[in-house]
Amino acid sequence: MGGDRRGRAGAGWTSDNKIACANFFYWYDAASGAHFKNPDGSDAMTHHPPGDVIKNYTYADPAWGRRELLDMMAANVDVILPVYWGDRHNVVWSKPGLRNLVAAALQLAAEGVQPPRFGLFLDTASLRIQSPRGNPRT
Repeated sequence: MGGDRRGRAGAGWTSDNKIACANFFYWYDAASGAHFKNPDGSDAMTHHPPGDVIKNYTYADPAWGRRELLDMMAANVDVILPVYWGDRHNVVWSKPGLRNLVAAALQLAAEGVQPPRFGLFLDTASLRIQSPRGNPRT
């Protein structure tokens, strides 16, 4: 996907480039129902992945991250902004999900495929639970 109209490949971007960025929520885990189901068991998703993909739809699988990166590349996304919530208070997906997503990106790069660049989306909704006392001002 290098050398497209937005300058993904090359020395860097200039003010003339149009850069597509996308927030990326990677907290899904079909096996446990995390972010698929609400605590009351109701459906938590507005849109569902295709049936053949859903069984392996998890942040814990680098192959899932690879598929997501390839889909973003097909959509000409230049930069992904994975949501980050830290690792306190049972936020079990944040660091492992990032590690697996980076592993997928490195694998693509080793194959000569330029994945989207990464930024980081610090979801400020997480600040309350990340604070040692539950107060974002501490």
